[in-house]
Amino acid sequence: MNKNISGIDYSKIKNIQDLREKRVLLMHKVEMKEEKIRYDCSILKQMLNPAHYINKIYDGIYSIENIIAVAVRGYEAAKSFIIKLRTCKSGEDENA
Repeated sequence: MNKNISGIDYSKIKNIQDLREKRVLLMHKVEMKEEKIRYDCSILKQMLNPAHYINKIYDGIYSIENIIAVAVRGYEAAKSFIIKLRTCKSGEDENA
C-alpha cells in the first residue's frame, strides 16, 4: 500500500486521466480544509473578543430580568385576586 497523508494510493494511477482526477480530488480536499480553517479562525476571533462575552452576560441578565418581571406580575395578579376575594367575602359577611 502506497498511501500518503492525502489518503491517495498513487501506485494505482495508470494514466494522465487518473492523475488529473486525483489532482481534482486533492484540490477539493484542500479547499475543504481551507474553509474549515477560516471557520475555526472566525470562531477563535469571536472567542477572543471581549464584546462576545459582554453580550452573553447581557443576554443572561436580560433573561433573568424577564423571569423576575413575570414573577412580579404573577405575584401582583395573585395579590389582586386575593384582595378581591376578601372584599367579596367581607361584603357577604356584612349582608348576612
